[in-house]
Amino acid sequence: MRAKGTSTGRGRVTAGVIGILLLAGCASGPARLPDPSVSPAPACQWAAPDAGSLGYLRRVMTALEADGFVIVATEARLGLVTAQRSRIMAGYGVPWHAPGSGGLSGFFGLGEGHHSAGMAINLNRSFGVDPTQVERVSVLARDAEVRVVRDLQVVEADGRLRSGRVVASEAFCRALRDAMARLPEASSP
Repeated sequence: MRAKGTSTGRGRVTAGVIGILLLAGCASGPARLPDPSVSPAPACQWAAPDAGSLGYLRRVMTALEADGFVIVATEARLGLVTAQRSRIMAGYGVPWHAPGSGGLSGFFGLGEGHHSAGMAINLNRSFGVDPTQVERVSVLARDAEVRVVRDLQVVEADGRLRSGRVVASEAFCRALRDAMARLPEASSP
């Protein structure tokens, strides 16, 4: 004879073990990190004898702000400045912009008796809010060397990431470097 509750206790333990195994499977990451698909542009790395000084970091921030960026984070000890700017991508929210994101269906009908006709069209997607393009730039200036990394993300109105990529832009890095060179030297307090 079995004692009462023995099978129920085993069922709970089994369900608990299965639940832990499922959660452990969700928490495990990939075996290795993905390889970067874009190598840094040569213009996005340069030597600067005063890189890492407070004056140099101020020039980086001033040049980025003059280009419409908002400074998100700075870490003076590391020589790191991170900034971003965003813009609404007008027209990106329409159904025909993204492949496979919508469709067209409809019907046409004729009636007898009262000589009526009707037609309906369904776009299979609502005209929602346009997504936002977020451009983020990180500048690492230390040990007499400067490195710039820039990435673009398109974020849907509901917060979903539509696309994201690292952008190695020679023109952007040259423009940033030239803007910094035009700024006066700032002395640290």
